[in-house]
Amino acid sequence: MENNRRLFWLAAALPFLFVIALAIRDVASGLWQEKKLGDAAFAGTQWVRANSFDQAAVAVAARSATDQSGVAVTAASPCGCPSGERIFQFKCDAICAAGEAPRRYVVVTTSICLNTVFHWPGVHYCARGDSLCSATGCTPRQVLLSAQSVALQ
Repeated sequence: MENNRRLFWLAAALPFLFVIALAIRDVASGLWQEKKLGDAAFAGTQWVRANSFDQAAVAVAARSATDQSGVAVTAASPCGCPSGERIFQFKCDAICAAGEAPRRYVVVTTSICLNTVFHWPGVHYCARGDSLCSATGCTPRQVLLSAQSVALQ
């Protein structure tokens, strides 16, 4: 009788343990890929700091810094004014609030589409008409992961 009870609880608990294992796999995969995206974006900003801004070369440098395939890279070199811990975009010929000229920054954004095992509730999946997802090529069954690196040029 005792063995039957143990088997019953084991059979009842197995599906829940399986779902928890799949959830851990999806979360860990997403965190690992997001870390790699951050490293790739940072490599792009470092390339600009060592050389000069060239959008195509920045994309090559960022993609070369990761072993992920399908990484979308966007790079920009706007002017901005620092204010505390933020940078506010300004025209390059404007004057910042503190009276100095805006400085040129480089912004590198890396993105990739993540496939999950299940469609998890509470997770933001791409939707039709979402411009960021469409630009990266994500489908409604995927999650858009992205990372950004900003550095003074």
